[in-house]
Amino acid sequence: MTAKTNQKGYAVSFVALFVLVLMLTIALSVGSLNLYRQKAATTSIMATQSYYAAEAGIEDALLRLKENPQMPAASYSLTAGNASTNVNIPAILAGSRAITSQGIFITALRSERAGCK
Repeated sequence: MTAKTNQKGYAVSFVALFVLVLMLTIALSVGSLNLYRQKAATTSIMATQSYYAAEAGIEDALLRLKENPQMPAASYSLTAGNASTNVNIPAILAGSRAITSQGIFITALRSERAGCK
């Protein structure tokens, strides 16, 4: 009878070990998935911030040109929240200008262009 008792103990130990390995695998999978999603969300936020910084630079340039349509070419930097933007207003060429604005937030970089007459 002692042989049967030892075999039952072995089976319980094996099942417990199998369940432990399975739970560890699931926990690691969920953890890595959460880490990946957090990284993707952070990247998305940075891209959005740099986009809006670039748009703010375009809007600022358009307001400056509205006040002074004949203003000379200019390049300047702005701070928009925690992001910054570099704006370039070129000289008038063929009656229009192509304004460029480059928004920068941490490591995300976004460039926008706008034309005006």
